[in-house]
Amino acid sequence: MTVLIIGLLIVTFLVPSSNVVPYARASIDQPQILVINAYNRGYSWTDNQTDAIIEVLEASSIQPVYYIEYLDWKRQSSQANLQYQAELLIHKYRKHEIDIIIATDDIGMQFAIDYREQLSPDAPIVFTAVFEASAIKRMESVENITGVYESIDPQGTMKMILELHEDLEHVYIINENSESGIDVENEILEAVLE
Repeated sequence: MTVLIIGLLIVTFLVPSSNVVPYARASIDQPQILVINAYNRGYSWTDNQTDAIIEVLEASSIQPVYYIEYLDWKRQSSQANLQYQAELLIHKYRKHEIDIIIATDDIGMQFAIDYREQLSPDAPIVFTAVFEASAIKRMESVENITGVYESIDPQGTMKMILELHEDLEHVYIINENSESGIDVENEILEAVLE
């Protein structure tokens, strides 16, 4: 379902309509898409998202040129690293006309928002895998951005656990200490406390 929604969002931005001026290119007729992943290649969550995005892009009749980048946030989680990444990508894509920036997860979305002006000021941002509350907060006063929220069902999960284990006294949350991990934990805690 997420693949379909992302595909529709991408096509919406790339297919000209009567209200949209078609993209003009001096030498390349294909739209150029920059995918900014928060995490690293080899991390299955990121690999699955990237593979789904590539699958949609390659199946489309638009046949875009796409560039895949990784911020490596799980292993290099510092603002200094993001600044180095920004400098590199701004330099790397300075001569490209990026038509869309696709960003995965919270850090990818925030990076795209923070550096869109230097990367490609007119490019819309399409995000994926960001919890609704986090996405809404990040999108405040940001234009030309849309995406797919990540959602979990902690209430349904807790209900099922309690149905299967009626005598349950303790629930332990084993989680990572990242932005998305904290968001997941907060959603679970809200469900448990209800």
